[in-house]
Amino acid sequence: QFVPHIVMDVSDEKMAGPTLLAAGWISTLLTGSFVLLLGRLEASHFLRKLPSSVVGGFIAATGAIGIRSSISMLTGAPFYILWPTDFTVFGKLRTWVHLGLALYSLVSIRYLGTWIKPYISSKSLLAIASPVCLLSPILVFYAGLLCRGFSSTDFEWLHEIGWLFPPTPSKPFFHMWSDTLRIDLVDWSLLLSPKTASSIIVLSGLTSLSGVLSIVGTRSVVPCASNEAIGTLGGKVDLDKELMVLGAGQLLVGALTGFPGYQQVGLSANLYLFGGTHRLAEFVCAGFVAAVMLSGVEIAAWVPKFFLGAVFLNLGVSFCKTHLVDNWNVMDGASYCAMLLIVFVGLWKDLTKAVALGVIIEVVLTVKQASSINPVYQCGSPDGGFISSRIRRLEDASRLRWSLSSCLEVVRLQGPLFFGNAPTLEDDLTALMQTSSKLSHFIVDMTRVTQVDDSGARALASVAKFASSRLRHFSFAGANTSVRTQFEKFLDQPVKIFDSLEDVLELCEDELLNGTVAPEPWPKPVGLSEKQWEVVKRASSEELQLLDGELLFDFAALVDGVCLLVRGELTMETKRAATAIKCNQVSAKYSAPMVIGNSGFFVGATRHAFRIRAGAQGATVLLLRQADLDSLETIDLSTYNAFVRNFLGYWMAVEANHLRWRCALNQ
Repeated sequence: QFVPHIVMDVSDEKMAGPTLLAAGWISTLLTGSFVLLLGRLEASHFLRKLPSSVVGGFIAATGAIGIRSSISMLTGAPFYILWPTDFTVFGKLRTWVHLGLALYSLVSIRYLGTWIKPYISSKSLLAIASPVCLLSPILVFYAGLLCRGFSSTDFEWLHEIGWLFPPTPSKPFFHMWSDTLRIDLVDWSLLLSPKTASSIIVLSGLTSLSGVLSIVGTRSVVPCASNEAIGTLGGKVDLDKELMVLGAGQLLVGALTGFPGYQQVGLSANLYLFGGTHRLAEFVCAGFVAAVMLSGVEIAAWVPKFFLGAVFLNLGVSFCKTHLVDNWNVMDGASYCAMLLIVFVGLWKDLTKAVALGVIIEVVLTVKQASSINPVYQCGSPDGGFISSRIRRLEDASRLRWSLSSCLEVVRLQGPLFFGNAPTLEDDLTALMQTSSKLSHFIVDMTRVTQVDDSGARALASVAKFASSRLRHFSFAGANTSVRTQFEKFLDQPVKIFDSLEDVLELCEDELLNGTVAPEPWPKPVGLSEKQWEVVKRASSEELQLLDGELLFDFAALVDGVCLLVRGELTMETKRAATAIKCNQVSAKYSAPMVIGNSGFFVGATRHAFRIRAGAQGATVLLLRQADLDSLETIDLSTYNAFVRNFLGYWMAVEANHLRWRCALNQ
């Protein structure tokens, strides 16, 4: 990333190499510091929340780049994305033979051990079966060369056609370290310039994220250590411990002027699958690498390219199959397209650009998903259970639950209030305030709100300002200290903030019961004047408050006067004769104001032929017994006549409709 800038701006050409190396190990130290800090902060709980499309896209991009690199190495053809730019090599027979050897090696690596293990009974042979199958392509290759009399001429020819890496002068690492580490030739002024320093910091951050994504993305291929699932994949990984190891390793490498790198969990899983089931296998691998590094022995020149190509193909195919093939028609379209986009950018540019794109996609997906969550998770009034725990008189509790329920609204919020859901929150709360003209008290319960940003605080302030012009009481309740401190700064007018919902509910209930807000009036029948309606209500000897589904009277109940429905709804159930049994059927619904049971009373019936129960919102019923009606007739004859005329006329119209319906049914 910063190579062109350093090469062009370095003050002396002799200083370009040491300056580039210094930039590399400084980047390594920064990478180690970033990752070590993540491990120290126990950031695994956050890393596990990374979208699967971002993690899968990064791992699949790594696999796709591995496949492309291996094919390019095997054929010698350069590639643009996934398309070769030179087709001449594909006209040569040796190219296809080389690809065939790589395909044989791939099959041997992936499947040969699985095929032959069922035929091996010896445990000692089983232990070496997988490593032998893994190395069988190299063994077969050199066995074939020995059979035809392998000579230095053949060795040179294999280097010439590109089947083996060319030999290079090899030195132990400490010789190379002493030759390249020239602190006196580093252009420190160029490294400390804002342009170079910012490039190093950005590259270190992206490299850290690449390492983190590699660990998180390959957790699914970690072998299980439990006795129940031993031999399978999907074992547990302590991400915090892995981050600590990665960070400490980068600091050590950076201190030795090395370049960034990170452990591959997938390589350990492959070692396990190839037969290295004991911890000793890890030490053998590490010892082999250390011996080569310390001795400077040339190894790469003896390893055929088709074998290394097959190893890269194996990892690339596994990664792409896991995240691209297996997720086809499983992931939703948007997430799968995001994963493909990350893979495309990784092939088009490099993994650093792909990681940067993954960060952007992660932010977009997070904001999109969080914005779709409505912070209002519950709202209601006293009739819906929003009532304080204070024990009140039956009359007061009844008024709060029925008569005054439309005057109080409680809204409960949850989760973070941020720029993604702030507009929805403001619109929903202001809309709730305008649903009823009787609404006078509004409470916003913030007990379950986790945090508030500036946009969320401004939305709450806007809601409070809107409520001040419409309501008699508006308040917040239950906000924790940090949330309260954040949104209080944006309130441009005094707003009551209570410690708990219980406190503000008691205050609002007291205001409502003490007459601060007039209770909701019962609707007046059309045929009665206000004065006559008050006389009829006073004539009732009992007021009933019915809950949802509660019976007013059942089948065959004694007829003793009429029932006056003044609030809510009632449903009438009648017995209908079926072919073999009798069943109950809802045949009518009544809304206030309405007289119930007048048909039986006025025709002189002794028992009711139907059942009456309260509707979903409950009901308030005034009982007018025979003695109450007689008293009303004696005290105010004109009101009695108007009452009977009004509801008896309605009953006659209903009965006429029922008669026409029965006649039509009989015909």
